[in-house]
Amino acid sequence: MSFLTLNGIAWPVSVEGLKASIIEIGYKGRSISGSMIGTRRAIKRQWKGKTPPLSPTDAAAFKAMLIGQGQHWSFDAATATQAVYSDKGYLLSGTIPTQPNPPPPKFGANSIQIGSAATLSTYFFDLAGNFASILSYVVWFWNGTAWDGYAGSLINGGSTVTYKNGALLGSPPGFLAYFGGGGAGYFGIGGYSAAGVAQASSFDDLVVLPYLARPADLAAWSTETVPFSALPALTPGGDLMEAPTPAAVYGSVGDVQELSFSDGISFYDNGQVVGFTLDEV
Repeated sequence: MSFLTLNGIAWPVSVEGLKASIIEIGYKGRSISGSMIGTRRAIKRQWKGKTPPLSPTDAAAFKAMLIGQGQHWSFDAATATQAVYSDKGYLLSGTIPTQPNPPPPKFGANSIQIGSAATLSTYFFDLAGNFASILSYVVWFWNGTAWDGYAGSLINGGSTVTYKNGALLGSPPGFLAYFGGGGAGYFGIGGYSAAGVAQASSFDDLVVLPYLARPADLAAWSTETVPFSALPALTPGGDLMEAPTPAAVYGSVGDVQELSFSDGISFYDNGQVVGFTLDEV
């Protein structure tokens, strides 16, 4: 088992390990008699550490994941009108979908169905407030008999890599609506088959991230057996997490050290060691 995983993805940790702390929520102090008094309301855990040297691409992906960049639609809301809002309240615009049954949802309580040739889409922005030229995505698509996991990345609207159930594909699925002429930052899903034929299509657990996720991470997400976390929270795992494993953590980026290093394959003159903190939700 990996030492640290976030949303099912293993991340390297410095050989120095992590510092684990207990955070007490409440008041604690001495009374006038000298006796200890307190009103401890809760106890939460915190982990601090840093990575080994990472390539610029890996460091950027790790930092973006830590701070919970991106949007996640579980589609579990009681109505389809509510389901088009992400965990952060971000709206997918277009024809209001329905909530089919069957098929049963891949995860949670509900999935959505988009009518033939209809679309749900929105625009995404980077940290500078510009239309995001880089996007990564994960979505589950009902193929008529089972759910297929698709994950990939896009640069300026063009596909760079696509995975289906962990296997590399030569082209993105036809139900992606990023090709709709919306320009940079535009992404959506539509009522099409994986081959691009118009039809009513069902989807579950959509994730769109305004950064370039690593190919291995995309492959792993396309085979996940649990839903993506409710961003910006992350699902932690790994040997470092003592029982009971927290259901979710919030990540934050600490000091970042820039340096030159070699990973045995490539030399980088702009590598980064990323300090980070994980706080139990």
